[in-house]
Amino acid sequence: MRLSQSPFSSSPRRSVRRRVASSVAISASVALLSTLVGGPALAAPGDPIQSAVSISEPSACSSRIYVSPTGNNTANGATPQTAWQTVARVNSATVLPGTCVLFEDSSTFAGRLTLSGGDANNAAFRVTVGTYITGTPTTATRARLRGLLILNVGGVTVQDLTVIANGTTVLNGIELSNTLGNNNRRPGVTVQRVDVTGFPLSGILIGGKSASNTSKSGFSNVLIQQVDSYGNGDAGIQSFGNLCDASNANYSHLNVIVRQVAVFDNLGVANKMVPNCSGVMEATNSGNGIVLGDVKDSLIEQSFAFRNGANNNFGGGGPVGIWAYNADNIVIQNNTSYSNRSATKDGGGFDLDGGVINSVMQYNYSYDNTGAGYLVFQYEGARPLNNNMVRYNISRNDGRGAAGGIAYGGIVIGKFGNVTGPTNTFVYGNSIYMSPSASSPEPPAGIRVWNGSEAYFYNNSIHTTGAAPLVSVEANTSTQFLGNNYFRADGFKAYTNAANFSDVGATLVSTLAGWADGYKTASTPGYATSVVTSSAVFVDANNFGLGATSALRNAGVTVTTVGDDVRFPVTRDYFGVSLPPANGQQYSIGASQGL
Repeated sequence: MRLSQSPFSSSPRRSVRRRVASSVAISASVALLSTLVGGPALAAPGDPIQSAVSISEPSACSSRIYVSPTGNNTANGATPQTAWQTVARVNSATVLPGTCVLFEDSSTFAGRLTLSGGDANNAAFRVTVGTYITGTPTTATRARLRGLLILNVGGVTVQDLTVIANGTTVLNGIELSNTLGNNNRRPGVTVQRVDVTGFPLSGILIGGKSASNTSKSGFSNVLIQQVDSYGNGDAGIQSFGNLCDASNANYSHLNVIVRQVAVFDNLGVANKMVPNCSGVMEATNSGNGIVLGDVKDSLIEQSFAFRNGANNNFGGGGPVGIWAYNADNIVIQNNTSYSNRSATKDGGGFDLDGGVINSVMQYNYSYDNTGAGYLVFQYEGARPLNNNMVRYNISRNDGRGAAGGIAYGGIVIGKFGNVTGPTNTFVYGNSIYMSPSASSPEPPAGIRVWNGSEAYFYNNSIHTTGAAPLVSVEANTSTQFLGNNYFRADGFKAYTNAANFSDVGATLVSTLAGWADGYKTASTPGYATSVVTSSAVFVDANNFGLGATSALRNAGVTVTTVGDDVRFPVTRDYFGVSLPPANGQQYSIGASQGL
């Protein structure tokens, strides 16, 4: 383990040198990600996205197909008066680009709608699937479908529908599937103003995998917004791609945006099994909220994940509220993830997992999760996990733990197995409050760094109570702590030389003076209100703002050029206060520059 002081001697007190892996190519972010949305994530419990929104009938249709329970499949389907009757009739037709397929409001239709073959496939002239209104718009409800498959085509918009399971025949609610070869991405799919519920596996699934196990075919320019995906088995929203050909450096999916969605009560499938690259079935985790795998230049923002994962019983790991794996340039921001569970490991709030590079988790709020609030974790067989940031987030009482799991913390960096751990991980400007949890095998920590990890921690506000340590760092790590605030009313408590995901036998550091942090402080944080430390499960994130007299204001080191500041420049704190500081001010410690 390396707990180092400042690596420079001639710079002033409040500066940190830029550290970026030279092998990482820095390029401009795609236009879709060039402007980061301002404002903190909402934090109200419940379903905050949309349980009842108005129906918007599409207007730009070159032709229309109407479907009504009182229709006739021998009619032409071109008007409400000559509507077809069934989903099967639509499936038997060729749905050309520009066509709107509209189902009668307040009605339920049997069968899964399928768009494939000669259907759609023109991103500039899309097929739209939605609801048409027969009566008063204020009383109309969305049409209800039993599933929707978009197979090997793009150029589709799905809107203003409820997709609800009817038994277990249809496994996924809305499924985008690309089984083509030759790294072929189908462009242009939007899912908006939709509820998806009750399916055995995923509410929304974006899949890319050819029969040969070598292609990186998938989808591009996918937008999922204003969606509720709840009460499904395996996940609310997830994507995957072919990971079996290590020589294929592409990603299956490009420019996937998930925005303003709520994923909740997706409890997981116990004893879940999936085929590996050899076709052998093996166990895996289940019960995720939003998980994007095999994606590039993608974004998850302004979304909520809660009460997912309780049925996960996979001992090797568990689900997470919002996370990504095998991804390049993904932004996870302005989200709230809470009360996610697992009967074994994980059940955390947010995660950049195996094979994620050049990515950031920022401006998020995590609380009351079984696992880590924010996890950066590498597993065997993944691409490198490198050049990532965790900044200006808030974690409150994460790491609640499970009897079959391990001790977590507000922010956790680690790996498992004989693999290079996370490298060039930059963690700064975060606020963590952690109290003990009776359900955790050991007390959760403010920050944990596990074996084989490289991480740098600047300007973090770490506040723990009772037996919860401020920091725990295992042996064989490369870390730097600089400009952090460590507050524990019962005195300083941290561990070094921990091992095997446990503090048992670790070296206790009981004084601030004995902790290697060049510009450390141990001040009372000075939150806007004292409710932060209350026993309430939910506390509005605004309470973490720093009051006018907080000792943490203007007390941090300069982080303007920390990490990949070209791709992700410092622009604001959690609360939207502009950064870097102006008028001679310094950076503050924690997620708040000061209210």
